[in-house]
Parts: sequence; structure tokens; C-alpha cells
Amino acid sequence: MQKTGLKYVTFLTFMLVMTGCSSGLPSDLEYQNVVKAQWLQADVVSGSSGQRVMWFQLFDRSGDQQSINFYRNAPDEVRGHPARVSDNSIWVLVAGRFEIRLNADNNAGSAGSPENMTRLLEAFDLRAMAAYEGEALDGEGLVRFLPDLPGGG
Repeated sequence: MQKTGLKYVTFLTFMLVMTGCSSGLPSDLEYQNVVKAQWLQADVVSGSSGQRVMWFQLFDRSGDQQSINFYRNAPDEVRGHPARVSDNSIWVLVAGRFEIRLNADNNAGSAGSPENMTRLLEAFDLRAMAAYEGEALDGEGLVRFLPDLPGGG
């Protein structure tokens, strides 16, 4: 996604905040195939169709300078955080520590649209991530930042 795409994502973010929409996510999304290892990953599926719409990985990158440096000259920004944005993915580093890799499924059609990816990203507890100063978190600890969807616990 070029800079115009980022402006579109930024505009959508602005509209979600200004309209008071808590997440704007389709109501039938749920988690499946949740993996809690040194990181957290899950598929986000449509509860009505069972089709995977997106998938994500969430990492605590504290002490991983190589991963942090990957965002040093990132061409994009999402809510003030360095990001790498393309047509089917948004990767962002929150507070120089937490990396979210959000990817649309190639077969999801409009359900995996940039708008829905932005809405899911906005539903993560980015404020809590930015405020967190504790020890490194593994997948079990990272669950606290997830959007509230069925199947996430």
C-alpha cells in the first residue's frame, strides 16, 4: 500500500474514533487455532461461514534489537507507531516493543479488506501495550492485549 493507502487507513482510523465506534468489527468474528508459545497467533474467522478472514501474530520484542530495527525506517505509521503496510497486511511496532503482524487471508474477499484489518488492529489494546513496562511476555501473557472476540482466552 502506498502513501495514499496509508492516508486511507489513517482516515478510517479517524472515522472510527470520531464516530465513537468501539471496534467497528463485524459481529460474527471469532478466534480459531490460537497458539500461545513465545508469541501469540490466531486465525480470525467468520463465525457464520467458518472461513478464515485474517490471521495475526503478536510478539513481545523486548531485547530483540534486530526486530526492532526492522521498523527504524518504516515507511508508514499507524496511530503514531512505525508500520509496514501493504494491500493485504499491516505490521506495526507498538511502543518500540510489541509487534503485531496482521494479514488478510487471500480468499477472504471483502471480509479481509484493509478497512476490516484496520478495525481489528484498532481493537487491540494499543494503549495498554504502550503503557506496559513489565517483564517480557509470552503468548499466555500477550492475551491481555487481544480484541474481545469469542475463542481468544
